[in-house]
Amino acid sequence: MVPHGSKTPVERQEPEELGYRLHQQSVLSEFGQSALEVPTLDALLGEAVRLCAEGMRARCCKAMEYLADQGLLLVRAGVGWKPGVVGHTTLETGLDTPAGLAFQTGRPVLSNNLDVERRFRVPKLLVEHGIKRLLNVPVPLSKGRAWGVLAADSPDDGAFDDVDGEFMEGMASLLGVAIQGRLTQQKLEQHAALLRLSHDAIIVWTAAHGIELWSEGATHLYGFTAREALGRSPAKLIEPVYPAQWADVERELKSRGGWEGEVRQSCKDGHEVIVLSRLQLVRGPGREERLLEVNRDISPRKRVEAALRASEERFRTLYEAQQTAHLILSPDLIIENASPAYLEATMKRREELIGKHLFEAFPDNTDDPGATGVRNLRASLNRVLENRAPDRMPVQKYDIRQPSGVFEARWWAPLNVPVFSDEGRVRHIIHQVEDVTAEMIERQKAAEAKAGEARLRELADTIPGLVFETDPEGRNTYVNEQYRAYTGLPLDALLGERWREVVHPDDRGRVAAAWREAAHSSQPLEMEARIRRADGAWRWFMFRVSGIRDDDGRGKKGIGVCIDIDDAKRAQELLRESEQQFRNLAESLPQLTWMADGRGWIYWYNRRWFEYTGTTLEEMQGWGWRAVHHPDYVDGVVERIQRAWNTGEPWEDSFPLRGADGHYRWFLSRALPMKDSEGRVIRWFGTNTDITEKQRLEDLQKTLIHEISHRVKNSLALVSSLLNLQARTLEGTPRKALAEAASRVHSVAGVHDQLSLQENAREVDLGPFIQNLAGAIATSAPRHTTAVEAESGTVSADLAIPIGLLLNELLTNAYKYAYPEDVGGEVRVKGTLTGEDRYRLEVADFGRGLPAGFAFTKAGGSLGSRVITSLATQLNGELTADSTHPGARFTLTFPLRRNGEKSPTR
Repeated sequence: MVPHGSKTPVERQEPEELGYRLHQQSVLSEFGQSALEVPTLDALLGEAVRLCAEGMRARCCKAMEYLADQGLLLVRAGVGWKPGVVGHTTLETGLDTPAGLAFQTGRPVLSNNLDVERRFRVPKLLVEHGIKRLLNVPVPLSKGRAWGVLAADSPDDGAFDDVDGEFMEGMASLLGVAIQGRLTQQKLEQHAALLRLSHDAIIVWTAAHGIELWSEGATHLYGFTAREALGRSPAKLIEPVYPAQWADVERELKSRGGWEGEVRQSCKDGHEVIVLSRLQLVRGPGREERLLEVNRDISPRKRVEAALRASEERFRTLYEAQQTAHLILSPDLIIENASPAYLEATMKRREELIGKHLFEAFPDNTDDPGATGVRNLRASLNRVLENRAPDRMPVQKYDIRQPSGVFEARWWAPLNVPVFSDEGRVRHIIHQVEDVTAEMIERQKAAEAKAGEARLRELADTIPGLVFETDPEGRNTYVNEQYRAYTGLPLDALLGERWREVVHPDDRGRVAAAWREAAHSSQPLEMEARIRRADGAWRWFMFRVSGIRDDDGRGKKGIGVCIDIDDAKRAQELLRESEQQFRNLAESLPQLTWMADGRGWIYWYNRRWFEYTGTTLEEMQGWGWRAVHHPDYVDGVVERIQRAWNTGEPWEDSFPLRGADGHYRWFLSRALPMKDSEGRVIRWFGTNTDITEKQRLEDLQKTLIHEISHRVKNSLALVSSLLNLQARTLEGTPRKALAEAASRVHSVAGVHDQLSLQENAREVDLGPFIQNLAGAIATSAPRHTTAVEAESGTVSADLAIPIGLLLNELLTNAYKYAYPEDVGGEVRVKGTLTGEDRYRLEVADFGRGLPAGFAFTKAGGSLGSRVITSLATQLNGELTADSTHPGARFTLTFPLRRNGEKSPTR
């Protein structure tokens, strides 16, 4: 198998490229289905990044949500990242970052070499994970907005291309639609909960059939259950008494479509209520007229108004007997008395109020900057003093402080009445109130419910799917704007039974039958059908409808959405065709190909397998293939492939297979797992490629290289021996020069000996090379201790030779000059990779140190120093020497490649 990211699409073999693209299409199809099924947003995002990483063959993938209040992108989900990244790490959204560039421009951002990228800064997160290439695409929502960014990141070599970008944009589009649906569904559920809080009595009725809808609010107000009310005439059930003749009410309904007024009605227990009634004439299918009646109980308010009127008329004579909640105030607003009802309503004791100023006892809510209670009450009391007449205030919010000190929200209906002395002066003010908090809260709830219903319809118009609402018989009572726009029909042409006209004739009966079944079983309905577009084209949609039942268990209505799946169905058909093409292509491959199920049971081979092995499918299926494996290798092959079956990891191995002629040939075998949406292996696809000739040539090459290396080493050893023999015939400087030349020739032989041990003749790993070479040189100085520590770094064989010679010179000099003669000491060698393309080699001792004023440029006639500086120059390196007290340290820092030389690959 090809490692992730190791080849560009152009470099991939044609079968592999086709499989790669087909797999991406399969991933898109899987995600399109799973996006509709996962229960939560977090699960959706987790599935998206998992499948995206699989489809892109990228080790890392992340989904980033835009945080509008912070202007940042939060990593909401991801795979391949270190612990603590997902859910915590944020990235900037400026145009100088890859994610910000994609989010701001709304276009994909692709980079295959971040080391040389100049369009943007590489975020710290990517640097810490060694990311080399990336592909970021925005996740679109409706109205040109973006939810965030979907990103594939890879630390491997290779390249993403434009087709990968199209795959990522497809994933992002599916993800955006799914996110939009879940966000909208959350809002719909919130608003639906608010609607259920309404306590208004809602009744739908016709003159011919009586009551058709009886809400919970109606049951609460009148005492009749829906079972008792449905089918009965409102006139006989609740006996309404209108302020005008019913004929006048009917005329206004027909002329204006609605009527509003106060109506007296009877309850089940016989008591009467006064309601504010709103009647709305609704014409349904067949022009049948229905009345929508919304009644709000205003009996408490009417009783308050009646009581206040009576209080004003009988105040002087009935004052002592009345039990209203009131205060008696002096003209300067000092509290003189409080009724028991007032003390109970305000949670006060008499001694807390008597003698205090009104606004000292009842200040504004300090936690409410918009409180107007003190200001409005003061203005009313001033009007009473100035006009010498009662002043009725509108309902006023005036919070009361509880004994705990916490303010409680309250609404009051206040009446301020003057009391005159015999001289005609205002002697007292009676401040009378009625607590109408419960009624005001109900009003607020009703207003919020009404606004919520309007928002629900408005939200439904923004949903990208076709949203509809039906009655229990499957007749449309509402469709959203998207439904109307898609079909190109006016609203009234889609209500009632007329929805059938836009459903394909072959699908109408099936859809109607399925809906009736869902309405009776109250189970969610899901099916596929075709809907006609405005231009006459038929497209496939996924219908999802949920039936809603009333308290009696009967179908109340249905809420549904139709999602366009036409493109997905076409993609599935193409996928089926592609799978057949895939089999045909596999049959035509020059390799021996096969397929196995998720457990590793091989059930298919191509024709070339049978031609080569001379076997049949009955002989080879399952584990029958072991019969054509070489007995010396078959057990190892079984063990390794079984490990792949168990772990689901790709498999690669080399082994001999017996042909029909009885001879064995070597094959390179690879198997790739194919997984479902949950990551389970459902199929394996394998190939066997004949590498017999290639292996023979590689073995021959290794033999020739070993033989050449052996001869070069022997020749250099012979030259070194000849130089030593010649030196023995001389004295003084000539003898020393020949001895040093013999030693350097011997060093060259040692370097070549180490190079011959490398697996790759063109590339050398400095880690083992320095370790082994230093160990070999140390054998010439047994008195000294040599410690070696070297990191890996790859160089060409041409550079390894001067590196090895320079290491020999530095070590040999340390053995000779660092310590007194016949005294042993420690010498340390350290190799460090200082960057992607630079390496530092250090040789240090703990001996006598460097002479004063030492410098390589002042070395004079020292051949060793000239050799060292020459080798450093050849390596284009920086050579330094310094005393370390005790001892000396020589350091060479050099690039791992020459100018214009390509970086070696490992």
